Amino acid sequence: MKVEGKCHCGQITYEAIVDPEKVTVCHCTDCQMLSGSAYRASAIDAPTTYSLRVGCLQQRALLPPGKQIWCRSALDWAMNLQDVTRLSRQ
Repeated sequence: MKVEGKCHCGQITYEAIVDPEKVTVCHCTDCQMLSGSAYRASAIDAPTTYSLRVGCLQQRALLPPGKQIWCRSALDWAMNLQDVTRLSRQ
């Protein structure tokens, strides 16, 4: 699947070919530290299929995670968000 994205300011854009079946949520402590979050979601691509790897995917909604890895490092609350209040806007 071809995906496109850009950095927050929009000055840097990229495109890549990713396998939707390989979208992963990683709970390892490195990903927690690097993302500043409880986990990191990634869409894996082949090294020769991208033009730049910086920014955020535009097709995020089309790439739900297919698996979670490093679950033994997961924060307890990150594994079940069903009971957390949901707001459509901040």
